[in-house]
Amino acid sequence: MPSADDTLRDLCRHGTTLVQVTHRIDTIIPEMKRVLFLDKGRIVGDGTPAEMLTSTKLSALYGTSLTWWKPMVSTKYFLENF
Repeated sequence: MPSADDTLRDLCRHGTTLVQVTHRIDTIIPEMKRVLFLDKGRIVGDGTPAEMLTSTKLSALYGTSLTWWKPMVSTKYFLENF
């Protein structure tokens, strides 16, 4: 049975519009074409995953120094607070 991530990826690849609302940045699937950052209900960031999912942008959003990285042997990203 396919995982939820596999199902979402398959839907994206076939052109289905998906809206994913999450506080877990690491659950955003790579196939998403657009990422919005919200703060108190207002859009404070808008762009592609490559533009938005960076240590600099995430640190600004959360107001603390964060590192966003992906291990070479994984398809998942990780967010660390130092």
